[in-house]
Amino acid sequence: MPTPIDWLMEPPPGYRGEFRAPQPVVPRGSWYFDATRNELVYVPNLDAHLERLADGSKRLRFRVRLDFEPAEPDSERKLIAGMRVEPVAPYTWFYR
Repeated sequence: MPTPIDWLMEPPPGYRGEFRAPQPVVPRGSWYFDATRNELVYVPNLDAHLERLADGSKRLRFRVRLDFEPAEPDSERKLIAGMRVEPVAPYTWFYR
C-alpha cells in the first residue's frame, strides 16, 4: 500500500522508511511512516524546547488529509483537489 511519501518527488531528508513498531529506533532528525497508525512521524534533531506530548514522547505525528471535489456536476466520482499535512496532536515548540 502506498504511503504519503510515495506521492512526493523525493522523500524528505532523513526519511527511514515504513515501520510497524510503535516507536522504532531511528536517529534524531528522522522521518518515518507508522504503517500501523497511518501517520508520518518526525523525531526532532533538536528537541530541548519541545514540550513532551501526552504520551510522554517527543515524536511529532502527522496525518495527510485529502480534499475532494466532484469530477463533474451531479457525479459521484471525486477528484483530489488538495492535500494537507496536519498534526495528530497539538505540540508546543517554544524558545527561552
